[in-house]
Amino acid sequence: MCARFDPVIRPERFKQVFGTEMPAQPNTGLAKALDATEVFPGGFAPIIRATTHGLSSGHIEADLDPPGHEAAWAMFGLLPPWAKDTKLCRSTYNARTATVDTKPSFRDAWAAHKHCIIPAEAITEPGYSSGKAVPTRIACADGLPMGIAGLWSRWMAPDGNPMDSFTMILGGSHVT
Repeated sequence: MCARFDPVIRPERFKQVFGTEMPAQPNTGLAKALDATEVFPGGFAPIIRATTHGLSSGHIEADLDPPGHEAAWAMFGLLPPWAKDTKLCRSTYNARTATVDTKPSFRDAWAAHKHCIIPAEAITEPGYSSGKAVPTRIACADGLPMGIAGLWSRWMAPDGNPMDSFTMILGGSHVT
């Protein structure tokens, strides 16, 4: 289970690798949280998701256009619309491929095709080569960022402001 990763936060690298502009920082007082070089559940990172530009224009031709994509800031740990507060993010930061379509926390986002890419420089997982759990940074050998599969959701905070959140989709381990 991945509970720690390094987001891509350099705008030029984000644009070069993922082909879209880094999202602008929101006006929510999160500037310090958005500058984090390591993200844990409850922290914020950019995600890339599909858009539906033109679909609200009323033009039939616009409905035939394929969706584009956009980058947005979101909280690590998916908050479904029914969540009462942000504490749930501490248990919804990973969704398993085997149960993502049935678990109450994820099934609505899955059914609505709210897929996203989580741009990451690296993930950190425990390594056990010494016999003890030691944080081990895992990155691509070529030095490029990776795109991690995810789901996103929009939650309405008690103050009425919307907040986007996301989870990483993880497959089972395959030991050979």
